Amino acid sequence: GDLHGDLSKARRALALAGLVDPETLDWVGGETVAVQMGDILDRGDEEVAIFELLEKLKAQAKRAGGALHVLLGNHDVMNVDGDFRYVTRGAYEESARWAVAAGETPK
Repeated sequence: GDLHGDLSKARRALALAGLVDPETLDWVGGETVAVQMGDILDRGDEEVAIFELLEKLKAQAKRAGGALHVLLGNHDVMNVDGDFRYVTRGAYEESARWAVAAGETPK
C-alpha cells in the first residue's frame, strides 16, 4: 500500500515481494495471491503508470494461476470524491496526457 504515485517505489516493492522480475516487470509470482492495499494516488507524479503496471500484472497473475487484488485507500477515495488537495502538478499532467491518448478532452 501507500505507493502514492511513486513508480520506482512500486517496482521495488513488487520485486522485493518476489512478484515481478525487476528488469522486465513481468509477473513471476506464479500462484501467489497478492493484495495491494490502496493509496496509489496523491503525492507522486506517476499514478497512471502505476495503474497500468498493476493492470498488466493482474492479467499476468491470472494466467499463471495467481491473483493481484487492488484495494482503494483513503487517498484513492478522496480523488473519487473530488478532493484533489494532495494531487501533484505532475499527476495532473500525466492524467491529462492519458486522457488525450484515450480520446478524451481533459478538464
